[in-house]
Amino acid sequence: MDTRSLIDKAKFRKLNDNRNASTTSLCDLPEVVLLHILSFLPSKDVVRTSALSKRWEQLWISVPKLDFNDKEFSQRLRFINFVERTFLLHGLSPVKGFSLSCSIHYNKSRINAWITSAIRRNVEKLRLCLDVDKRAAVSYRLPCCVFRCETLTELHVEMSRHIRLTSSVCLMKLKALTLVRIDFGDDNSVEKLLSGPSLEKLSLDNCMWWKLKALRISAPKLLSLSIVELEFCTDFKCDCRVFIIGTSLESFYYHGECAYDYTLSSSSALVKAAISVDHPFDEKSYQFSYHGYKLLKDVANVRDLTLSYDGLQDLNESKNFLDSLPIFANLKKLELNMYRACLESRALQTILSKSSCLESLRFLSGVLVESGTDEGIRDPVPWCFPSSLREITIRNFHEDDDQLLAVRVMLRTARVLEKIVIHRSEYYLGSSTEKLMERLREIPKASRIGDSILQFIRKVIYPVCTLEMKGQYLRNVIQLLAHEASIKWFWLRKISYRIE
Repeated sequence: MDTRSLIDKAKFRKLNDNRNASTTSLCDLPEVVLLHILSFLPSKDVVRTSALSKRWEQLWISVPKLDFNDKEFSQRLRFINFVERTFLLHGLSPVKGFSLSCSIHYNKSRINAWITSAIRRNVEKLRLCLDVDKRAAVSYRLPCCVFRCETLTELHVEMSRHIRLTSSVCLMKLKALTLVRIDFGDDNSVEKLLSGPSLEKLSLDNCMWWKLKALRISAPKLLSLSIVELEFCTDFKCDCRVFIIGTSLESFYYHGECAYDYTLSSSSALVKAAISVDHPFDEKSYQFSYHGYKLLKDVANVRDLTLSYDGLQDLNESKNFLDSLPIFANLKKLELNMYRACLESRALQTILSKSSCLESLRFLSGVLVESGTDEGIRDPVPWCFPSSLREITIRNFHEDDDQLLAVRVMLRTARVLEKIVIHRSEYYLGSSTEKLMERLREIPKASRIGDSILQFIRKVIYPVCTLEMKGQYLRNVIQLLAHEASIKWFWLRKISYRIE
């Protein structure tokens, strides 16, 4: 063996010794850290860690979370035995989180026993996803202790069944409530859940309340409300009126056909709202359009607003709606979540003209001018363009004449604009970034922002906002940005990139 190989082995041994000295193994971590890590795993995987070493044999019993899913087991009997054995070995140790996903067929009594066991262990977060076949003649009712749990702070219930509540609903600490695919039936007992004294976050996802005449949501501390209507709810008779008392409401999200009549009152604290109207197969009625218009009026005090294509189309088709739209006095940011928003849309022009303080305008999937002329913004120009609009963002941009024309129109009229960010579509195979930059430099600009504000990103993976390009293409983009002497480099900190 030569001298060089001996030296190399000595260096390798020293490197390993240093690495071992500075490396902490998983077993060396404090127990509280290990328990926190294990709390993110399903209970089946947590139990498996007991085979790692003597220290781990009993460690899993102290994990304050139980997560059971019958889809992880090939046989139903194995799942039942595993759940009951876990409860038995866990003893009376407190359970902060309990999650149960399973079918209720033939196991109703066991399921209620498991839920009750979690309640007795002072559960704080309860998640129940119970698979119920509506075609089967199986009746099921959640145990009453769920709605009288003194320690419960978060409740998630998902099942295609009607929830009937007793008169003694007492969830004083409940802060977050999510109901998925719940049938509210023909009585308003569920209102007791929706009006909790401590409730801050409420989500109603694909629930059904079409049998009700009225539904009232009036939690005094409610901060966030999300409503996703059941698809094709036009198949039912929708006479229900939904009253939302939003004294403390800060965030409101709606997605659906506007089949129900919503009234949002006392919403002066509202900061962010998103109204996504979706009419499948272009089926809609004047009544549904009126519901959407009415909902938009109720959020007029909002600072951050997101609108969809069908919502604007409903406004476009009725001059009465446009003429009676309120002033959006506090609106600072407007997002248009639609494919190639038309800058000439009457509804968009009306909203812009009533938003005198607008600072940010975002097109999430392109923007265009259909007429082919550069008069895409009516005369007079909306006041926000020459006075307050400072940022324009366009995602999924294609180098089409109608989209370039839209950019031209906005740059020509936005006199105080500070930044325009254009995200090129990852599927677009057009000219190079340099050629597109040259074309946009030729566009006359009303403001003194210069070329440095034109930032181009080829592929943005939302919502992480990472930029991933390879080879010479990325080098060209970085070089192009480097030549812009006045570019705001802090924007690049939000982008991670690599050159290969």
